[in-house]
Amino acid sequence: MITKTLSFLIAGLMCVLSSLSTQALAETDPQGLKKEPDILQTQVVTRQQAQVSHYDGAVFYSYFVGDTVGSTGAIAGMAVIEPGYEIHPPHVHVDEEYLNVVSGNGQWSVNGETFPANTGDMLYVAPNDSHGIFNSGKIPLVFVVSRWKSQQPSSE
Repeated sequence: MITKTLSFLIAGLMCVLSSLSTQALAETDPQGLKKEPDILQTQVVTRQQAQVSHYDGAVFYSYFVGDTVGSTGAIAGMAVIEPGYEIHPPHVHVDEEYLNVVSGNGQWSVNGETFPANTGDMLYVAPNDSHGIFNSGKIPLVFVVSRWKSQQPSSE
């Protein structure tokens, strides 16, 4: 019984070590040097290729998500919000963000105040400012969003 248990544990440990070795190799180039993290490349992403997230009364299309040459955690996408809905309540995050209404109208919520949000309007959101958008119109409100964290220079 002890021999079987030890054999099972050793086999499991070998699988884990093998997996870690494979992962380490995948993160290095053929010369054994550590690869740079993947960054978004110049490309066109169609609406059909975008990742779709469904919300109550809204849909979000994620076209680009990841790191760029000058930023981390970038998101570029488009939301479609049905009348009487918001994609989520006003919120705060450390990322800078631009939101541009491309059709429809509604209400921006910015730091507790509300403002009209009409086709062609754009909102810049500084880090840690509360913001949101609500579709108070009669047709779907569509907006495009770009959000990112700036990469900080190294302290060398």
